[in-house]
Amino acid sequence: MFSRTDLAQCRMRGCGMPIRWTTTERGKMLAVNADPDPGGNTAVWKDVFGVLRSRRVTKAQPLAPHEKLMRPHTSTCLRSRRRTGTDGPPR
Repeated sequence: MFSRTDLAQCRMRGCGMPIRWTTTERGKMLAVNADPDPGGNTAVWKDVFGVLRSRRVTKAQPLAPHEKLMRPHTSTCLRSRRRTGTDGPPR
């Protein structure tokens, strides 16, 4: 489903993690982490034109068989962690 050509690198200074750019249902660009993540909240699939699309997973619209569950990159970006001074969300 995904290919190496889908990969990009986060441009935030100090991050550089691999990401994939998707297009949301509203036409906005959303960076997601490169690998599927069972803890994510975003469904990602490739449309018939080869464009990565994304949407939020909800109870009303659960993950479909052709979609992969991914985590938005903003939740794991190394640069944003440094900026806030935390190692992630509170537990």
